[in-house]
Amino acid sequence: NKIKENISILTNDESCQHALHEAIAAAEEACIQKLNSAASNSGTTLVAWLLTDTYNLHIASVGDSVCHFVCFDKFGKRMTEFRTSPHRCEIPSEKTRLEAAGAIIQDGRVWRINVDGRRELGLAMSRSLGDTSAKAIGVSAEPDILSLPIPSNCHSFILLLCSDGISDVLDLDHLINSIFYPILCENTFRERPADAAARLNTALADLDQQAESEWWKNADDDGYVDDRSLVVLLSSSSSLSLSLPSG
Repeated sequence: NKIKENISILTNDESCQHALHEAIAAAEEACIQKLNSAASNSGTTLVAWLLTDTYNLHIASVGDSVCHFVCFDKFGKRMTEFRTSPHRCEIPSEKTRLEAAGAIIQDGRVWRINVDGRRELGLAMSRSLGDTSAKAIGVSAEPDILSLPIPSNCHSFILLLCSDGISDVLDLDHLINSIFYPILCENTFRERPADAAARLNTALADLDQQAESEWWKNADDDGYVDDRSLVVLLSSSSSLSLSLPSG
């Protein structure tokens, strides 16, 4: 809704970034209201994109969900490629901010020391929506926002958004090369989009099962298996054609 409110003024990179920033702030507020008292130790990640009619792509992220974008020329050669960096506490700039606010960084997680001298929280990311008790020790809901133009001679592109339940156990580059780009190149993608959509939906379901199996294979004694979300956008010849969620 925040994006829709600003749609008439999305005329340049700055206005698009501002609209995304406002939308993410509104999303965190809604997240906290929805979780109510549970928001103290519960939250979520976010990754979003905005594509203007002038073919400028704007990507925003908070937390450890990621976006992977690849643009191809008419011969299938990669022209432009970008992948967001997950916000995790081992990144030096994130670690510095967290420790300056009093956080303890151990075992790849963000901890705080309670009044009894014991550590608590154990957040796996350095930025998130919600997790209000962690905001006092440097965890932030501030998004990273990138703007990049899609080249005029771009013939097709793939935009993949996913949670760490996918990206931590599956090779995103391999998924693009072996699954999504072949679907994009098939004649059915343009001539029978419903068939292409069905194949893509099947592929997404298979990937979800594959990711779950990988989590079980490497599960600790507590049997933790991360939740999984995956959204893929395929575009050919400057026509946005398919966008199917999974998770």
